Amino acid sequence: MLEEIEFLVNVGCEAGLIICMLQKWFPDAVIHPKNVYNAICLFRRDQKVMKTDAAETYDKLIKMQREEHGWFVEARLEGDDNHLTGFFWMRPSQIELWQKFHDVAINDNTSQINKYRMYLSLTIVIDNHVRSRMVATAVVSDETKETY
Repeated sequence: MLEEIEFLVNVGCEAGLIICMLQKWFPDAVIHPKNVYNAICLFRRDQKVMKTDAAETYDKLIKMQREEHGWFVEARLEGDDNHLTGFFWMRPSQIELWQKFHDVAINDNTSQINKYRMYLSLTIVIDNHVRSRMVATAVVSDETKETY
């Protein structure tokens, strides 16, 4: 039965469908959903590691930096495992706005509301028409002085 579960996991079936299929293939067997869920977790863990959201975002930003001159992208990795503790980026137009209107800047952070428990940090300036303009974006692991 484990071979069937592994096959269904590898083709992308979800738990409910896997349990239904097992009940049809093994009508005389007692199928405990908890055991099926455990097997699914085991086989998913063995599958190829997929890129995280942060890695995908960072790759996209680096690609933009290569394709369009003027992007600023900076990542901070720490520890023996090089885990991401933050990254910061500015588009060319944001850099231009920062250079013109850096006199009044506002920094606003979310409060760890994403699944990674990291802060989204936005830097905003006020332009000469009294409009708020976002000039920088960062995702950081803490709000310490050293981070900024």
